[in-house]
Amino acid sequence: MQNVSSRAPWTVLILPFLEESARYNRFQLDRPFFGLWTDNGAAQSTPNDAAQKERCDRYVCPSSHKSNAWTTAAPINYYACQGGGPTPRCTGDSPGRAFFYNGLFFNNSAVRSGSIRDGASNVVMLGETEYAPSPNWSGQFGGSWASSFRTAGKFVAGSACGGPWESCSIPIGVCGTMNPINQPNVGDVPFTTTFGSSHPGGCSIALADGSIHFFSETIDLAAYRSLGARNDGLPLGNWIP
Repeated sequence: MQNVSSRAPWTVLILPFLEESARYNRFQLDRPFFGLWTDNGAAQSTPNDAAQKERCDRYVCPSSHKSNAWTTAAPINYYACQGGGPTPRCTGDSPGRAFFYNGLFFNNSAVRSGSIRDGASNVVMLGETEYAPSPNWSGQFGGSWASSFRTAGKFVAGSACGGPWESCSIPIGVCGTMNPINQPNVGDVPFTTTFGSSHPGGCSIALADGSIHFFSETIDLAAYRSLGARNDGLPLGNWIP
């Protein structure tokens, strides 16, 4: 059974602040949320299933080639940043299923502003994605703007991952500053380690201070990875293009 314990993702929790209170009220936050369909498991029998599959244009970039082509999907072009660096804290049964814990959004995260030791203007909060799973991902599974983490039983922060319980877990709705921006979409669920967009040359990134910048795909990779971490203490210099 998948997602018996997954709850509302950040995309659902902020709906009242996007003037989407009516949509927000259709969800039951104390009930499971699916990560991917059709393997919803117990989440498929909850009242959240139908609302998760309703398209929400708040999360669709007008320039996105993929999202605007998915007429039967509930796509998303914005992922929260779970952290960054050259190597994730752990992975599932594929390197693309990468989990970071040094950013702002990760499974069961509750990061307060005081924990952003590097400064809110130096930490990535949200970024564009063109890699969200569509209904054709792997030919059978799909995601949603309201998808939660795909959980496969017990998951403990800092665990080795890859065991019989954690191996099929996938972070959905979040990404990490690991691979270069707009890296070609190869391998299994690379959206967890690659921000990107349909815009030429880069993608838009929102920092923790609320400012939005266009990040070039040629940004220094070490600086970019450091920007995903909230407290690595590394000097960044003048990274803004």
